[in-house]
Amino acid sequence: KWQSYWQFGHLACFSSQSHTQRKKENSRIFLATFSSSSSSSFFVSRLTERAMSQRDHQVEEAKKLVAQLEQIEVESKALKETVQAMEAEQKDLMAKAAPTQARIAAINGEVATKTAELRKIKTAMMTKENEYMAFLEAQPALVHVMRK
Repeated sequence: KWQSYWQFGHLACFSSQSHTQRKKENSRIFLATFSSSSSSSFFVSRLTERAMSQRDHQVEEAKKLVAQLEQIEVESKALKETVQAMEAEQKDLMAKAAPTQARIAAINGEVATKTAELRKIKTAMMTKENEYMAFLEAQPALVHVMRK
């Protein structure tokens, strides 16, 4: 009996029937095979109880999964709202920072200009000092000024 059921079940897997149809057909044949003997009624009732228990367990698991999905949806919605609020705040802050950034850019340009002017002044000062030193060295009467 077991071998014929296994063979049918094995062949049923490759038929064009849907999965649900195959399960129903396999269960019907399995029950028909074992219902012929009087001692198998206990086995059949235990099998039916186990199938119902398994079904109840699967229903409970499905309910838990649905509850988890609903919780995830609530959390997702809350996170989306938080992200939107943060993006709006960032946009406001960027709008407020734009004039400051423009002023910083202008100041940096001024600093670069002033640094170039300072470099030119230092170069001119060094040139004038060198000319003055050459002038003092050329005049022997002014040597005592250099020593002081």
